[in-house]
Amino acid sequence: MFNAWNKGLGPRVDVVPVEILNRERFATLRQLVDEANDQLRPALDGPHVFFGHSFGALLAYRLACRRAASGYPLPH
Repeated sequence: MFNAWNKGLGPRVDVVPVEILNRERFATLRQLVDEANDQLRPALDGPHVFFGHSFGALLAYRLACRRAASGYPLPH
């Protein structure tokens, strides 16, 4: 669904989709957030934003909270 975003946003913006297969294997939301943070860490050094729909919105919010608590750069 989000593949067309790369073309629409232009070459200065990279869309990095997050797909965590079998997310039910995580016993807590915190573990899932930690996994997403680890996967995305290289892409989050520069300016970035999070977008999530439904459960993805909760994950994006909790990821931003985790990054704030750890002193990492926050999304714009």
